[in-house]
Amino acid sequence: MIEPVLNEVIDYVNKQNPFEACGFLGLRKGRVRFYPCANGAADPTQDFVIDPYDYRKVSKEADIVGVIHSHPDE
Repeated sequence: MIEPVLNEVIDYVNKQNPFEACGFLGLRKGRVRFYPCANGAADPTQDFVIDPYDYRKVSKEADIVGVIHSHPDE
């Protein structure tokens, strides 16, 4: 079920405000999980950049099925 993951994403996004939150959704052992990532953008209030190392790390644990990022000014 995706609802617990959605709640986890929403909590994370709210904690990152006023910065753009970002991360991956990964499928691991038949379950979708949220993998939050640090935002490496020069201006994280307007943009997001995910470090390729984070992509590599998550992709070793799960099949990446989505990218999450927020729009804190909306």
